[in-house]
Amino acid sequence: MKQIAAQMTMEKTVLIRFIQSCDPYSLLSPDELETIHSNKIRILTFEKGKSIYLPGHPSDQVYLIYSGSVRIATLMESGKEFTSSLYHVGETFGELSLAGEMARVEMAMTYDRSILISLRTDLLSELLKQNSLFTLGIMRLIGARRYESENRLLQFFYAPVHSRLAKVLIHFATKQAKSPSSSPIQLRLTHEVLASLAGTTRETTTMILNRFQRLGMIHKTKGNIFVKDLQSLKTLSLNQSAPKEPENTFSLTQVA
Repeated sequence: MKQIAAQMTMEKTVLIRFIQSCDPYSLLSPDELETIHSNKIRILTFEKGKSIYLPGHPSDQVYLIYSGSVRIATLMESGKEFTSSLYHVGETFGELSLAGEMARVEMAMTYDRSILISLRTDLLSELLKQNSLFTLGIMRLIGARRYESENRLLQFFYAPVHSRLAKVLIHFATKQAKSPSSSPIQLRLTHEVLASLAGTTRETTTMILNRFQRLGMIHKTKGNIFVKDLQSLKTLSLNQSAPKEPENTFSLTQVA
């Protein structure tokens, strides 16, 4: 699959202000941000569903999402894609190039039409040498991503599927909530992507989401899930037993 992207320009002050508003780049000094901008930073526009990089591609860029969202996936031997992460505006991906990755192991695809800021790995590596706080910020980012990955793997073995799905919804709802009490929280997640993130099938995901909806925790529309009761989802995610529904609703057998 060939990478297809259109390069665009962006006003310098707008670009620098956005980069500075995102972690861990907020730890850079004004001079260091100026250095990033003066080193031919690239602004790339990708249409929905396009590849940004594929396994085996050189790992020489770090990306910051200006608009849209990006899906990170692993290509299985069967040819099926397993989604491991989904990133949104203000989030960085491809950061393992700063930790010694020479060639991409995973694939990155646009989940929506997206505008990305492409930062050269060699430039960021020089800034890591100069700025210890920025180095710490990158280390925390990589550490947090590894913790999320290992925690998700443990859940696949020990947590029931309803709990895994609830935790995926909680993860994205918490990131997107404008305030702790905001409700409902809109998530642009397809059943297929949710199934991959939770390590289950699309059919099982649909069945359990229908159950969550009947319990009043979420509301589904085409291509969107609205989280209506985040606290109940959090409580449910800690429960090993399948959620009980009102007696007048059809009860579904728990799928492990």
